[in-house]
Amino acid sequence: MRRVFIDSALEQDFLNQGYVCVDFFSTEELYAVKTLFNKHSNQLETPFHSSHFSKDRSYKKEVHAGIVDQGRKKIGQLLMDYKPLFANFMVKKSGADTVMPLHADWTYVKEPDFCSVACWIPLVDTGPENGSLGVIPGSHALQTNLRGPRIPSPFHHTNSYLIETYGKILSLKAGQAVIYDHRLLHFSPPNLSPTIRPALNMVLVPAEAQLFHYLCEEGQTTAVLEYPVKDESFFLEYDHYEIPDQNQVVKQLYQEINPFSKAYLDSVLGVKKSKWASLLARLGIG
Repeated sequence: MRRVFIDSALEQDFLNQGYVCVDFFSTEELYAVKTLFNKHSNQLETPFHSSHFSKDRSYKKEVHAGIVDQGRKKIGQLLMDYKPLFANFMVKKSGADTVMPLHADWTYVKEPDFCSVACWIPLVDTGPENGSLGVIPGSHALQTNLRGPRIPSPFHHTNSYLIETYGKILSLKAGQAVIYDHRLLHFSPPNLSPTIRPALNMVLVPAEAQLFHYLCEEGQTTAVLEYPVKDESFFLEYDHYEIPDQNQVVKQLYQEINPFSKAYLDSVLGVKKSKWASLLARLGIG
């Protein structure tokens, strides 16, 4: 895998844990992103809102452009020749129905030769009570599988075990960032505070890497379709779960999903009861 971070200490932490936490936005940049978010507050129609899944493409494109404009400088200072693929707001209203289950993000590049990353930034201070990001440290080292719409997962039957045993909720200040390997398992507890929890996400990829989109058709579990992606415009135009343009050259791959056993998970992650276990159980995540 080629290098991700310019700084050697961050690179080592990233390789070991699958994520790092860093200061990201300046005061002025954070204000600009908050202003963009407030401009589109009428878009928040569901308990959990992601602008990436909106069918309003002009809204998606404006959000993407505005976030990338504010984040581009810091990306260049932190990452080794990475470019933004798309950026979006991820917002939780107040309520117990805002849990984000354990998952790993889509595959965008040929892993493990290349590593795509997410840059998750809250616009307010976050912690366990208002739905901050939770991670399973080291889970990026688990056996890699293709990930995308309708593609089965090898770990879903052990979600509760993973969170209870290894889960860690990250407490961040507004404008700080978690940058994580897209293979990393992560989750988010509900926002039980009285106010909304706005955050943003940027998907970042090595500048030279070929891009792909993977998915299974309805009813399929092993036949994965591989679509070559020309540039970020694909993801700004794409409607979640729909089959892309059939005129593209498509490769059909076969992926047998063998569920991860607890013994395998422990051999990679190392058994250690999460200090968050009782809190996660109380929040209904474990």
